[in-house]
Amino acid sequence: MDIITKAMNPNPNLRFKDAGEMLEAINGLRKNDPRVKRQKKQLIAASSAVAAVMAAGAFCVFTGLKQTERLQAARVLAADSHTAFAAGDVKGALSSALTALSDKPGLYSMPYTPEAQLELTNALGTYDLSDSFRPHCRTELPSAPFKISVTPDGKKLAALCAYELDITDLETGRLLKKLPTLESALCEAEYIADSIIVYSGADGITAYDAEKDAVLWQGKPATAITVSADRSTVAAINGSEDRICFYSAAGGKLISERGLDGKHLNIPENAVFADAFRDVFELSPDGSMCVVSLTGGFLGFIDISDPEKDMIIYEESDYSNFSGVFVNNVFAFSAWGNPGAILGLVDWEKGEYLGDMAGNAPFGLKNHEDRLFVTLNDTLVEFDTETFEQKETAYLENKNIDLFDISGKYAFAASDEGFSVFFGGGGILQSEEWDPPKSFAAITDDYLVLADRDSPSAEILKRNDRGDMRFLDYDPKLAHSEARVTSDRSGAMLFSVDSFTI
Repeated sequence: MDIITKAMNPNPNLRFKDAGEMLEAINGLRKNDPRVKRQKKQLIAASSAVAAVMAAGAFCVFTGLKQTERLQAARVLAADSHTAFAAGDVKGALSSALTALSDKPGLYSMPYTPEAQLELTNALGTYDLSDSFRPHCRTELPSAPFKISVTPDGKKLAALCAYELDITDLETGRLLKKLPTLESALCEAEYIADSIIVYSGADGITAYDAEKDAVLWQGKPATAITVSADRSTVAAINGSEDRICFYSAAGGKLISERGLDGKHLNIPENAVFADAFRDVFELSPDGSMCVVSLTGGFLGFIDISDPEKDMIIYEESDYSNFSGVFVNNVFAFSAWGNPGAILGLVDWEKGEYLGDMAGNAPFGLKNHEDRLFVTLNDTLVEFDTETFEQKETAYLENKNIDLFDISGKYAFAASDEGFSVFFGGGGILQSEEWDPPKSFAAITDDYLVLADRDSPSAEILKRNDRGDMRFLDYDPKLAHSEARVTSDRSGAMLFSVDSFTI
C-alpha cells in the first residue's frame, strides 16, 4: 500500500524517480514490513530464552555431576574410615571421616553425607555406651609377628618379629624400643619384672631393663626361654641343641647346664620363618626343675643340678605335640598325636602322677594367678587341680576355641569366625566377627591386643569404661527376658518366664 500511494502521489517530486527505485522498494517490501519486524523481535526474544534455559540446564547438569562426584568421593572416604576403624586405626578413621564431611558448605559440596557422619560417630564412640573393648590404635611392625606378649603391669606390648623385639606403649601405640634378635622364628621373650625382659638377643640370651635402657646381662645364644614364677631362675635352649642352660635371673650367672642325651626340641625344618609351637619348656615355680618335651615323644622333668632327681613321664611316646603349665604344686600338660589327646596332671613336688582325662581334640592350657584354665572344643573352664571340679568361664556354642587368654576381670575366647570377651560368671561382654581370624591375642583389664602372623601390625583395643553412667550391677547368671528399672533408679526387676528377681 505504501508503494502504491507513493507511486500515485500528485506531487511528482514525491514519487519514485524511476522504475529502478520502485523495484528496489518492492524488493525491500518484506524487510520493512512492521509485521515482519515484530516477528523478528519475537524470534530474537524466543532464541534468547531458549539459550538461557539451555545455559541453566547445562549449569545444573554440571553442578549435579560435581555434587555426585563429591558424594561418591565422600562415600569412598566413609568406606575407608570404616575399614580403618575395623583394623584398629582410629586416627586414620577420624581423618577419612572428617575429610568426607565438608567444613565449608558450598554449591558443589555435600556437607551432610550420612555414611561419613556414621563413621565419624563410630570412631569417636559417640553412641557407644556399653563397657567393651573398642579400637584404640594400631602399631606397625617390621614384619608379621612370630609371638606377642604384654608386660606384667599390662601397659606395654612386646612383639617378636623378623628379626627384632619391638616394645610398644599400649596407650599411645608408640614404639619405645627395638632390640635385635637371632634370625629365628623360635625366638622368645619373657619378663623378669615389669620393666625387665629377657629375650633371644642377637649376641646371646639378653636381660634388658627398659626403664634404664640398659642391658643387665647376657649369656649363650638361645631361642627357647622360660622364667620361674618366683623370677629367680631363667632356663634356655638354643634351637636343636641338646643342652639346657640355667641362669640366675638377677645377675645372669650360669648356674648349671644339663645335657639331653642327643634329644632336642621338636623344631620345624625352616625355623627362620616358622615356629611349630609343639613343645613344653617350663620352669617350676621355684626354679628347681624344668619340664621339657623332646623328639621321640619324650616328656619329663629335668632337675636343675641333680640328674638323680629327674622325673620321666614319657621316655618315648606317639605323642607329637605337647603344651603345659605349672599351677602351684601341679604340672598340667596336654599331649596329642596318634593315641589321641589327653590332659594329664602331675604333683611335681611329690613326684606323683595324679591322673589324666581323654579328649577328642587338643586341650588348651593357661595359668593365670595360680588358677588353671583349660579349653576343650567350644568351652573354657577354670579347673580345680585338687577337686577336679570345673567352672565354666567361656562358651562359644559349637565353635572350637582356637585362641584364648585370661585377665583379672575378663576371659577372651576366639574361633575362626570371631571372638567373644566374657566377664565374671561367664556372661558375654561383647562378641565380634573377623575375617581373616587372628593368630595371637593378649588381654588385660584395660587392653586387648590382636595380631596375625600374616600381617605386619598389631591392633590395640581399649576398654570403653562407662562406669560414670552405671547405676546398677547384677549377677549375669540371673536369667531373664525383661528388665524394668524403678523411676528413682534405686532398683530393678528382672522378669523370666516363671519368676522375677528384685
